[in-house]
Amino acid sequence: MKNAYTYILANYCRTIFHIGSTEDIDKRTVEHKDGSGSNYTREHLLIHLVYFENLSSLSNAIIREKQLRHMNQEALIDLIKSANPKMEDLSNDPKIKLGF
Repeated sequence: MKNAYTYILANYCRTIFHIGSTEDIDKRTVEHKDGSGSNYTREHLLIHLVYFENLSSLSNAIIREKQLRHMNQEALIDLIKSANPKMEDLSNDPKIKLGF
């Protein structure tokens, strides 16, 4: 059984968000940071990993992604801040084991 992730990226001001899911969060985060992740994230400079959840399968991660996409922005920010109060870029945190 593979691990999978649902993640949230933000722009510098933490006002625009992207929600996604992947089996390889390290690779996917690098893709977003180098501009090859998606047109939307490249256009809006959504390169800051502010939240992620580790799930048991990609299908569960996709289900969770859809749940998060239905949340309003205030609820989404509250969720992010519950795990990451300063909304810092977690991919830069050496305590987070993402493989960077």
